[in-house]
Amino acid sequence: MTRLPLTLPGLEDRAVTLRPAGFVAGAKLFVGETPAPKGKRRLTYQLRKNDGTWADIKLKPRLFDPVPQLECDGRRIVPVRPLHWYEYAWMALPIVLAFSGGALSAFAVLGAAHLNSRILRSDRALWLRYALTGFVSLAAVVAFFIVAALAGSLLGRLRKSS
Repeated sequence: MTRLPLTLPGLEDRAVTLRPAGFVAGAKLFVGETPAPKGKRRLTYQLRKNDGTWADIKLKPRLFDPVPQLECDGRRIVPVRPLHWYEYAWMALPIVLAFSGGALSAFAVLGAAHLNSRILRSDRALWLRYALTGFVSLAAVVAFFIVAALAGSLLGRLRKSS
């Protein structure tokens, strides 16, 4: 996902952008091409406004959404519309795997949910976004069962050989 341009109060003449979170890296704020200076607290940034005062900007992550909301000097900024409940439900379909237990199912669920959130945030056609997220959910379930069967087979062989 590309960086999202932001219009922040007091920083209208500056090119402030937000890079959404990745699978490993969190969301990050940029001024031009340079990462914004971090604030004193986690997920905060401090930028000098046009009038010389400082703007305190806090990133407010949302569950399974790579694009956080922001709070700039107490004002809430929403860079993109929040995902709807049915989008969360659709992208979290592989959550049924979590009930089978184990780290393998958790990895499959988190990976699929992350990919699905990125796809739902893309600018593809609506039908294609839902088709792709359905495919990712199905692929996560299939991959989980294949890896679980292979791991079970390997463990069975190790037990027989010892």
